[in-house]
Amino acid sequence: MTELTPFWLSGEPSFGEGSLDVHSPYSGGLVGRVSLPTPAQVERAIADANAVRAELLALPAHARAKALDHVSARIAERADEFASLITAENGKPLMWSKGEVNRAVSTFRWAAEEARRWSGELQRLDTDPNATGRLGIVRRFPRGPVLGIAPFNFPLNLVAHKVAPAIAVGAPVLIKPASATPLTALLLASVIAETELPAGSVSVLPIPNDQMDAVNTDPRLPVISLAALAYTELFRTAPSIVLIYWFFFALPLLVGIDFTTFTAVALALGLQAGAYMAEVFRGGILAVKPGQWQAAKAIGMGPAMTLRHVVLPQAVRHMIPIFFTRVTELFKTTSLAAAISYAEVVQMASRTASETFRPIETFTVVALFFFLVIFAASRLVRLAERRLAIPE
Repeated sequence: MTELTPFWLSGEPSFGEGSLDVHSPYSGGLVGRVSLPTPAQVERAIADANAVRAELLALPAHARAKALDHVSARIAERADEFASLITAENGKPLMWSKGEVNRAVSTFRWAAEEARRWSGELQRLDTDPNATGRLGIVRRFPRGPVLGIAPFNFPLNLVAHKVAPAIAVGAPVLIKPASATPLTALLLASVIAETELPAGSVSVLPIPNDQMDAVNTDPRLPVISLAALAYTELFRTAPSIVLIYWFFFALPLLVGIDFTTFTAVALALGLQAGAYMAEVFRGGILAVKPGQWQAAKAIGMGPAMTLRHVVLPQAVRHMIPIFFTRVTELFKTTSLAAAISYAEVVQMASRTASETFRPIETFTVVALFFFLVIFAASRLVRLAERRLAIPE
């Protein structure tokens, strides 16, 4: 008889009325059985998170950092246990599971460091004669409790990416793990419960998907961390050739629709490029100093207007070099389409070389083609960089 695993309600192990069986996607065997919370227990978790927000925010930085350091150390101590559980319920190779555990250890350690480091931003006020000798300090505060909805593909690390920053800034967090992989998140919750964080700071509830509408729209959870990160992590970490094979051979079996070679390549490389470009744009926007947002707000500009007229023009300048690098990589990666017999440059060159028995000349021409296209584009990008350079 498989033991029923409790969920964690405001830092305490609890049992509900229903249960969920977790099966291995590899063998189909039963990995574990978790208890499901009742609507009343979900309501209590939300109420507790809302009630503890002031207490957690007032918690000294050293106390939050201590809790995060403890979680990091305990995950490292129980690394084999975490990795085995990830492999059992997620199906990924044990080597990859161990890599995910190591990343989670680092995530909580980095969050502890940021909890100690962040003190706000000083801003000079003596630009006006009346403010001579004065300084302003700008600090950021949590908007409220966080609802973290985690995907299945990284059942530990993507939960860590929601919990660790929330604790670092003093925001309560309610985690809804994926129904396919809740056991790893519940094990992490048991480690977090060992800390001295106030009750209600962290809850991990395997809420059924069909009951999430009320939670998603609850005004007491103003910050929702969705699974967009899952998309970027999945497509950035998967090799391009694997994605091409998956969209060409595997996806048609799942959806019952045959894809042409062009469609499969376009989906695989397009989605992967989108994941990389999302990070490029995010990095460009984060490179704009926070004072730009604050100055725009001070003169009455709304968030959309600030983003369009103040932030994006500066962010684009920061993004140009890495954006071109990603475009170049995408252009070169199209050669992998030859693996599924798509008639692109490399595939056609292979046929020509087979027919003429002159591979040296044929592939030298292909290499020169790629070089000339990329070199010409790089010259244009450097010209754009000089014209759009931000003056010092």
